[in-house]
Amino acid sequence: MSRPRPAAPRPALGYFGGSFDPVQTGHLALARAALRQEKLRQVHFVPAGRSPLKSTGPRASDRDRLRMLRLALGRRREFPVARWDLGPGPSYTYKTLRRLRRQNRAEWRLILGSDSLKHFEKWRRWREILRHHVVLVGARKGEKGVRPPRG
Repeated sequence: MSRPRPAAPRPALGYFGGSFDPVQTGHLALARAALRQEKLRQVHFVPAGRSPLKSTGPRASDRDRLRMLRLALGRRREFPVARWDLGPGPSYTYKTLRRLRRQNRAEWRLILGSDSLKHFEKWRRWREILRHHVVLVGARKGEKGVRPPRG
């Protein structure tokens, strides 16, 4: 009698959104740490069109922000740049993550800096994000006790 094989674990991918206006060394360090510590296959950098929590959009154009990211990341396959949230109007992370869950069999993990975590409970449908995704938070040097909220 043969035993059924256990299902292969779903690959884990990182979703790292933000204005990236400009991209900073802290962004790159956080992505590298998430990739290494969480054994992610890739960290997708996802520049936002416009944050719904900010009164103005990014100063640099979408095109320039994409160019800055590509220059900073080089051609590293583990750090693709995605255009998923670009365009006019506000970008909502829950919508993009919802679409990715439907389209892709991967497990998506949301990567945040501690500055974004401070406002996380103001995000639209933040509890939905917590229900479906692991949230990885990078603390700035010297910060302690940085934890995602509980839904």
